[in-house]
Amino acid sequence: IDMLALFLACTAVFIWYRFSLKWIPLGCLLIAGVLGTYQSYVSVAIVLVIFICIKDLLSRKEFKTVLLSGIRAVCMLLVGALIYYLALKLTTKILGYEYYNTGSYNSIYSADLS
Repeated sequence: IDMLALFLACTAVFIWYRFSLKWIPLGCLLIAGVLGTYQSYVSVAIVLVIFICIKDLLSRKEFKTVLLSGIRAVCMLLVGALIYYLALKLTTKILGYEYYNTGSYNSIYSADLS
């Protein structure tokens, strides 16, 4: 499953970089797929976008072009996260599941902030 998430993350960034704006919705769905399979790999997509933007700046592309491309990537990531969130809410409502404290070590509820 985690290799599928890695593939989805890399494919989403590839679509963002190589294809026109009409393909961005597919990238958003791929990001939602990354979040649905293995959330940690969304950082792979973020780092790849940063590396590509740095590469473009070092190859003397116009700053405004790189900035707009980066903003497009951030929008793709945010819309993908929104799709994932809405799908999560919808499926939990349809299936009747509730969020609850599992007490596991990586739960937000296990953080001792005092």
